Amino acid sequence: MDFNQIVEALPKTTFGKDDIITAASETRQPIQSGSVFWLINCLIDSGMIQRTGRNRYVVDGGARKRSAYHYTFSEPLQRIVSSIEEQYPLVEFQAWESFQYNRFVNHLIAHNMFFIDVEGMLCDTVFEYLRDSGQGTVLKNPKEADFLTYAVHDCIIVQNLITEAPKDSANPHTVVIEKFLVDMLADKKVSLFVEPAEFPAIWEEAFSSYIIDESRLLRYAQRRHAKEKVLSLIHDHTDIRLNMEETA
Repeated sequence: MDFNQIVEALPKTTFGKDDIITAASETRQPIQSGSVFWLINCLIDSGMIQRTGRNRYVVDGGARKRSAYHYTFSEPLQRIVSSIEEQYPLVEFQAWESFQYNRFVNHLIAHNMFFIDVEGMLCDTVFEYLRDSGQGTVLKNPKEADFLTYAVHDCIIVQNLITEAPKDSANPHTVVIEKFLVDMLADKKVSLFVEPAEFPAIWEEAFSSYIIDESRLLRYAQRRHAKEKVLSLIHDHTDIRLNMEETA
């Protein structure tokens, strides 16, 4: 099967699996609907197309190939995550750290802080466990003033995980890029250690370097009541073009 011919026959904007079936047929390489997901995975794995949403894809014609976002926890954060996993193996939580932004910012963050987002009813339980286990300063859902006053290097911040927050099923305790970006605008604490003037550049770098699921991004932004902030940043302060809007 000639993947290049199929890709050449695909729409230049976003498309779905039916368009892929049509493109295969037009290039005299008909494929049955039951095999289309095999073909989609082959095209994604080869870097020829990228997923932008549920059943939405785009041809990656740029010179810079985007990849799936992955972040390796620092050793201190990994110890915290492992201790929670061992103590509460069924608790749903996601972890990230302020140093995670150093991949994107010009002014590097000097002091690391660890954020543990925990499903609502167990937030208190995880907070009390970390506080009593001698892992340093632990804060729970701190307001901005408390954060500025008490957050120190290697501080642990336990906070509520937003319901239906997106996650990576293969790595459920990490933060996916869509959540990482939306929380930057929705969680005011981020602007206390990342200069807001750098937000547009962070978003542009993320969109040019990593595969972004736009529907998941906007759906989570809606959950966080930050969709208008997200669209305002994209439209007014960046050169990002949302593929979803091109076909709306």
